[in-house]
Amino acid sequence: MTEKRQLQELIEQQIFEAEEALYEDDAQTLSEIQAVRAEYRDGKSMTIDEYLSKRSEQR
Repeated sequence: MTEKRQLQELIEQQIFEAEEALYEDDAQTLSEIQAVRAEYRDGKSMTIDEYLSKRSEQR
């Protein structure tokens, strides 16, 4: 399962980077990306891995 999770993370990162490159010139999209990154940084949102980790700790 760990290998699958690592592959999933790698694929998601590659997709993210490709999508981000497409939107480099779109000011509205860049603004939205920055807002989401700020939410993660400020703890207002969590990644799927953080969610799954917290969920498994509660069991």
